[in-house]
Amino acid sequence: MLYLCSLGSNIDPQQHVPEAVSELVYYFNEVTFSSFIYTQPRNMASEHVFVNSLFKFTSSLTRTQIKAFFNQLEIAHGRDRSDPNSSSKDRVLDLDILNIDASEQCFDIPDYLHTLYQELTQENPAQAAEYFTFNINNQSPLQLGHRATTVNRDACSS
Repeated sequence: MLYLCSLGSNIDPQQHVPEAVSELVYYFNEVTFSSFIYTQPRNMASEHVFVNSLFKFTSSLTRTQIKAFFNQLEIAHGRDRSDPNSSSKDRVLDLDILNIDASEQCFDIPDYLHTLYQELTQENPAQAAEYFTFNINNQSPLQLGHRATTVNRDACSS
């Protein structure tokens, strides 16, 4: 199945986003990421700006298995998922499944991420205003953030 997901962080994104990208690629083998953009917090009181991206990958795992992996990743990065208010607080990492299978129309994408969705699904996508860029793999840095990029596990190996 093809999964469309979101990745966000507003606590130390310069640390957590590159690590999460590497972990996602290692786990799913090949992942296509949209640009990484800055967005204002929504439905929460925070002064910390988010870094957000959309990503897609194929997997034979179920939605439940993938969500469990996402939750483990968030917890490993320091998110307290046991807090009943965790969805309205700042977070080191936020991973969500938005859609499964390309044949379904995707209605779960927040308005502020539509540009990223267009980037993953259209040949001539709209351009974001300001990008968050970063490198993975210190030996041969692969820069991500300013355009859609497919990363496979070999690119993350050291």
